[in-house]
Amino acid sequence: MSHLLLTRDRSFGRLRNILRWTSESLTFQLVDDNSHVCLFCVYPAFCLGPLLYAFPDSVQLLTVVCWTREDCQQAEQFVQQQYPNRFHCQYVHCNCEETSLASVLTEKYDIILCWGWLERLFSSLELVKDFLTQVSLKLQPKGFFAGITINSSYIWTMAQKYLERHAAASYPMIIENPLWTLILLQGDVFSSIGTPLSIRYHSEMRTSRLPETEYLVHAPTLFHYCDAFGLEWIDWLSGRDWWSAHKNIGFQRLMEMGVITKDSRHLSKEEYELLGIFACFITIKHSSSQ
Repeated sequence: MSHLLLTRDRSFGRLRNILRWTSESLTFQLVDDNSHVCLFCVYPAFCLGPLLYAFPDSVQLLTVVCWTREDCQQAEQFVQQQYPNRFHCQYVHCNCEETSLASVLTEKYDIILCWGWLERLFSSLELVKDFLTQVSLKLQPKGFFAGITINSSYIWTMAQKYLERHAAASYPMIIENPLWTLILLQGDVFSSIGTPLSIRYHSEMRTSRLPETEYLVHAPTLFHYCDAFGLEWIDWLSGRDWWSAHKNIGFQRLMEMGVITKDSRHLSKEEYELLGIFACFITIKHSSSQ
């Protein structure tokens, strides 16, 4: 997801804005006045921009959890420049492969949000279980855990179509279309948690960063473990389904972003295909869970 979020190419700017709008619309649905919010942040300008734009003015406290110290510094600079004197933010560095959330988060939250952060945690079942345990502990009863992640079902469908077209597949499996290249590193059999994947988004203005290895999770498996840790699933929608369900509600904002116009509310075929890579999820903590 990172290359798409960082590129300045015009067509990919539209796609970046669609994902930003998705984050904003999720925030509008979940964040109430005076909500205490924790955000897991990968790329500060992308993650914080839509969240802070959509916050009610009454929300002034925000905990930002970044994977690296550099991301923490960038997040702090972004808030100071774009939203001076509006928010009181706490910036926390936590590489969950090395550090438990319990050691760095001391409060409880009404909402915990992830924009493209979870893929790093799907490398092992142990990481997933530990993360969900800590999320459940840090949420107030009836608090929300929500965000955007990779849609593993769509990736698996692409792999199946690739195998139907090729009598013999070699690995890594490379699946291309005009907008992106999927690189499946370990063959055509997906494990429930931990299948490595790289996504390279094509752009005339490529960044120097190489595509990162992310990890897929089988959605029903994730649902099962969330429920085991007191997090009940409310919704799971592909990026396409989220677009279809919310574009009319968010029409004015999408016009401001240059994604749609009064005359056309449709995405191009390529943009619509790319939305299939992503999925939105919302869970709520059981009121009986402590």
